[in-house]
Amino acid sequence: MVWDIVLQFGWEKYLNTQIANCLLTGIITDTGNFAYSVSPNLLNKVAEILKLDVNYEFVQNAIHNTMPEKQLRLLGHCLINRMEIFPQFQAGLIYLDKEDYKNFEIKRGDTEGIVNYLLKLKNIKIAAFITEQPTITKISLRSKGDVNVEVICKEYFKGGGHKNASGGALYLPLHIVVKILKEALTKYHNI
Repeated sequence: MVWDIVLQFGWEKYLNTQIANCLLTGIITDTGNFAYSVSPNLLNKVAEILKLDVNYEFVQNAIHNTMPEKQLRLLGHCLINRMEIFPQFQAGLIYLDKEDYKNFEIKRGDTEGIVNYLLKLKNIKIAAFITEQPTITKISLRSKGDVNVEVICKEYFKGGGHKNASGGALYLPLHIVVKILKEALTKYHNI
């Protein structure tokens, strides 16, 4: 981790509030706001960073409360019009097609984090976000707990990642990729 390197080389004397804010931002985003991969060691390092006059409220607001109106409207569209729940698999899907990309003028980064909204549902363990782009259809899978979505991405979507966050892509239309996802969920929903 970056903080270990800072300490290893004695660079902590060069840290200022701006650099400390950046380190804290990286830790918060990498741990899902301290929801994943948290250890006593990590929290001790965060405590050291906070001693550097970090504005914790500023960092949290910069991460979580700066969404442009366009993205909030896109999120609303996804939740109202593009969300499907598969209770038999404890899974959910949000998808965007080519028309959505045109209508919302979606650019890189506009869909960041949408897949995670499905995991807010109590009985959902697998969340899928599929985007149909001009020549390729991409999939992002997320999961809770011990559910390993990496195996699904490797076997069905030529992808990978890690246990709780993986992705892949196929040169197929959206409806075919959704069908493949349902087949994968039939096989792997108990993993």
